[in-house]
Amino acid sequence: MKDIIIMTRRKTAGRPKQDVAARLFHYTHEHHLESIFRTGELRTTESNISLAREHAGPRVVWLTTNPDLIGTTANGLQLADGRSKAQVRIEVHVPADEVHEWKDWSVRHGSSGADRARLAAAGGFREWRVVERPIPRSEWVDFGFRSDSPLLGQPAASRLDGFGLV
Repeated sequence: MKDIIIMTRRKTAGRPKQDVAARLFHYTHEHHLESIFRTGELRTTESNISLAREHAGPRVVWLTTNPDLIGTTANGLQLADGRSKAQVRIEVHVPADEVHEWKDWSVRHGSSGADRARLAAAGGFREWRVVERPIPRSEWVDFGFRSDSPLLGQPAASRLDGFGLV
C-alpha cells in the first residue's frame, strides 16, 4: 500500500509494540456534520459492490489517499444535482490492516467488471480505500473545509472544540 504511514508506540507486556496506521481522508457535505458529530463516528454506507442490487456487499466507510479534493466533483464526489459533496475533509488514522484498496476488495466481494468500470469512470479509483466498520471520533485527526465555509479560518483546535471534540 502506498499510503502515508504513521508510526505510534505502545507498551505491550513490558516492551514497546509498533502499530501502523494509515493516514486517509473522508469527504462529506457540511449538512452531514451534525449527524456525524451527534453519533461520534463516520458511519458505514453502501459499498456499491453491485449497482443493480442494493446491499450486495458489506457496508463500508469510503476513504481516499488524496487530501486535495475539497470542493471538487472529481473522484465520484458529486451529488445528484451536480454539486460537490466534498465540502468537508476529515482526516483519519486507522489501523492499516483494516484498510482495503477498493479495486482488489471489490473483486474479492464479487463486484462485476462492468460495475467496477462504471464506478471507476468517476475517477480516482486508485486512491479509493474502504474500511468495513464505523470510524470513531478517537481516530479522527483533523478537518478541512471548503474556502467559503464559516468554519474556515478558525484554528483546528477551535473547530474541533466547537463540536466538543477536544
